[in-house]
Amino acid sequence: MRNYVNFRGRARRREFWMFTLFNTLVYLLLLAVGLVLLGAVIYKSVAEGGDAAEHATAYTLAVAGLLLLVYGWMLATFLPGLAVRVRRLHDIGLSGKWLLGGIGLQLCTGYTVAYLVYTIGTLITAPALLNVSAAIGGLIGIIVMISVVVTLARRANRHIQEEYRLDAPNTAATR
Repeated sequence: MRNYVNFRGRARRREFWMFTLFNTLVYLLLLAVGLVLLGAVIYKSVAEGGDAAEHATAYTLAVAGLLLLVYGWMLATFLPGLAVRVRRLHDIGLSGKWLLGGIGLQLCTGYTVAYLVYTIGTLITAPALLNVSAAIGGLIGIIVMISVVVTLARRANRHIQEEYRLDAPNTAATR
């Protein structure tokens, strides 16, 4: 708890993986609670023999409750998760700025997937309404995603070469 939102210092493997394990277990628990809650609502509506439309409010409240729990936990652990990842990067000798590449890659991936789903959905439902800008947007997303991956790979390669001096001749072998 003392490193709750501390971005300085180092986080050993154990601290990082324990945080990740605990966070994952909480997400799985929230998912299980949400599914049990939703299953109970569905079971009750089927047992009463009513129409699904009559129980739409109960379904909505069950899903909204689950989302509220999950998003609440996400907000509560966002900064501590970011801090432990930055400290872990410090422990392995990297700057916390490396996280920006991963976040950028996730944003580009989400953008690309959303545009591709939109384009495929438009093709299936109404091919005449295919928006060319949606296809161009998906293509731009793919290009940006590839450029982020290439940039991260180049920086990682440069860091590895500097760290281990791979481009220097091996003087021990010549003796």
